[in-house]
Amino acid sequence: MNKAENAAFVVVVLVWFGVWRGAGYLVGKSRGRAGTGAILGVLLGIFGILITLLLSPRDDQSRDTQRRRSERATADWEAQYGDQLD
Repeated sequence: MNKAENAAFVVVVLVWFGVWRGAGYLVGKSRGRAGTGAILGVLLGIFGILITLLLSPRDDQSRDTQRRRSERATADWEAQYGDQLD
């Protein structure tokens, strides 16, 4: 391999790492596992992202999500039926 081929290979590898790391990070972040998603994304590509999607959310993440959903549902209910309480 000459220098041009080596440089092209390095660029392809860096792009691979960047794209899959970013995608894995974003998917993992939504499940409370950003680091795991990034690592699996780099190592396994699309399969790493699929594995990250199959992982259960972290407990603190799921509690926070449940709290936000509950607050949203309460606010929606009060907006719709709040005037009927008086």
